[in-house]
Amino acid sequence: MAEALRLAAADILETDPRDIRATVELLGAAPFVILSDAVPGGAGYCRRLLEESRFSARVLLGRAIAVLDCPRGAACETSCSRCLNDYSNQAHWDQFNRHPVLNWLRALLAQSTPRPAHAPEAAIPIAQTAAATLRVRLEGARLVAVSCPILWGAEDRSEALSSARALRNWLDEDPMRHALFLLPPGADDARSPTGLDREIAFTLAPYERSGQLRFGTLPSSAVLDAPRLSILKGVGSEACVDAFYAEKDAASALAGPLVGVSHMYSCTAGDSWLASVQDSVQSMPGPMSGLTERLRVFRFRPGTARDLSPLFKGVSGRRVALEIEDPWCGVRPHNRRRLANFVAAAVAAGLDIERLAVVWNPHHGEPDPAQAQSSALRAELRSVGITVTPELRHRSGRDRHFHDRVVTIQTVDDGERVNLRWDVTAGIDNLMSHTKECSVFIEER
Repeated sequence: MAEALRLAAADILETDPRDIRATVELLGAAPFVILSDAVPGGAGYCRRLLEESRFSARVLLGRAIAVLDCPRGAACETSCSRCLNDYSNQAHWDQFNRHPVLNWLRALLAQSTPRPAHAPEAAIPIAQTAAATLRVRLEGARLVAVSCPILWGAEDRSEALSSARALRNWLDEDPMRHALFLLPPGADDARSPTGLDREIAFTLAPYERSGQLRFGTLPSSAVLDAPRLSILKGVGSEACVDAFYAEKDAASALAGPLVGVSHMYSCTAGDSWLASVQDSVQSMPGPMSGLTERLRVFRFRPGTARDLSPLFKGVSGRRVALEIEDPWCGVRPHNRRRLANFVAAAVAAGLDIERLAVVWNPHHGEPDPAQAQSSALRAELRSVGITVTPELRHRSGRDRHFHDRVVTIQTVDDGERVNLRWDVTAGIDNLMSHTKECSVFIEER
């Protein structure tokens, strides 16, 4: 156990196992494992396990279980170089037996991890569910099914994009691989796509068009009882399914297949939930292609000049209402300056701004109160020649989906009505900085 925890700690800290020392004592019948830095005086590795919020006992135990759960399976009788055996512990190889510790740690983790009510009783708790682990989960798979009551609504940029890229890379490796999203009827219309959803759709739409990525519907009750992620591996009599369960109110499908997952259950393909519903799946039109066909995409790389005039195509020379939503755009002096430069660029591109609204979250731990930020933003806009009186609104980060950076442009003159939505992936700040990377997805609605 001590070695499993030591190797697990080294792995999540991304350091050499020799940097961490493990000792074990018995307190009655309970083992007491002590992790410490191997460097005299300490290098701070073990302190990070306590102080950094991304680490926890659950994460450490989960990684220790992953160390002990040898990929060789039954072929690994006690331990091997694919699990416990490491150069730093070779003196103890003949003493290792991973099996009793693996079972004990799984039971320990299960006591503190409630099993979703719809998961089989034999489902085991897992702790490694970050998007970065999806690639490993997909090894050897030929079909992946994601089941969720809601399609749109991704908010965590890192997790959602990492998941989408892992799925994309997996599909790229073999044209015979397929991914399936299973939703209740109307799930694609139940909520509007976020800016992050649009970016993910742009990443995955080519696979939808090629047929590798498909969408299907099932009755709502079937989706609610489904594992969030089902991975089919093997063929014929050796086919099996790894099913990953989350609570029924877990995040949207595009948030990531492993988001909210707490338990896994493996069984033969014929006994799986996936097999039980395969005849009930109704094909549905792919929503991603339809969304991306309405998008114009502009990508700005670091070191490139910011010529924004092509982005304003269709509204140049028109009288418009311009609204900018960006959590940071009014917070700090450089945020306000770049926002003002963006509005000035819109005017330079030919927009006649009749109404201007700016929405941001002033509560980012800044010393300036909200009203002071507003006054400074008005002054910044005046300094670049913007004469229209802006409507300034404050929103909290607790408001749903106020993670997006959105620019809305609506024509208000007598010409043909145009309504544009821009999703700015890294915010106005990065869009107006030639040293930063930024993408803009523009949809005409």
